Amino acid sequence: MAENTSFTTMTVSEKKAEITRIFFDIYTDILSIEKNVLKDSPYNDLSPTDVSILHAIGLNTPQTFEVSDALNVSKSTLTTRLANLEKKGYIHRYLDDNDKRSIRIALTERGMALYHASNESHQLLVDAFLENFDEKELNDCYTALTVNLPEAMMRLKYKYRSYMKRS
Repeated sequence: MAENTSFTTMTVSEKKAEITRIFFDIYTDILSIEKNVLKDSPYNDLSPTDVSILHAIGLNTPQTFEVSDALNVSKSTLTTRLANLEKKGYIHRYLDDNDKRSIRIALTERGMALYHASNESHQLLVDAFLENFDEKELNDCYTALTVNLPEAMMRLKYKYRSYMKRS
């Protein structure tokens, strides 16, 4: 993969600013694409947030607290979203057989169809992104995503919250 020569001549500070811009642009573009794809699909009654919830549920049957923890949302917010997803026929909630105080969530056939279609579209994006990577670049990307990024997120978890409170 060819490296951008203008990037290589930037200072470290400029490189970090450019990478920050790219991260935000990618995030915005992915959300925009997902909204447009959903709008023109059989799943036009869902938002990207709904799709994230369905992905957090996945093919498992998690308890509601596991999904709220995974998405870092309050249980009350999740409960409202789950009620809507159940009404639309994407999930089914039921009492846990082992603990009658706990609610488990399962995807319905419609929810599984969306889950699989969404996974396929994500795989197409990743395949297109990685298409021209050589083995070293794949290894570097994997390390960046599985080691560097999680470590950075862990370190910043509480710093970010306190920073936002100052604003």
